[in-house]
Amino acid sequence: MADTPHPSVRSEIQNHLRCCDRMLSAALALDHVAYSPEEEGIVEYYAIALLKLIPRARSGQKYRKSIHEYVRLSEALLKVDDFTTHEKELTQTMLKQLSEKLFNKPQGE
Repeated sequence: MADTPHPSVRSEIQNHLRCCDRMLSAALALDHVAYSPEEEGIVEYYAIALLKLIPRARSGQKYRKSIHEYVRLSEALLKVDDFTTHEKELTQTMLKQLSEKLFNKPQGE
């Protein structure tokens, strides 16, 4: 995403996109070392702070497109047979959070 220059996007946002792309790529690498609790806290703090800068009306514009992308990725995950333990744990956590959000109740009820 960040590899394609966006002439209408400010350079600091393009730099942020490149950093996010690198973090996402590194996190998906087979040799990725899990983030420390301190690193997770730092990432979470800035992610939340950035989200607060976006007005809700604008942030929902691509909401439906994101859902369709998530569904396509989920379909791809169904075809993977050799998850690592870490990948299984991440997937289970995400599915639990998604279930709780979609159905407004903790998974297992």
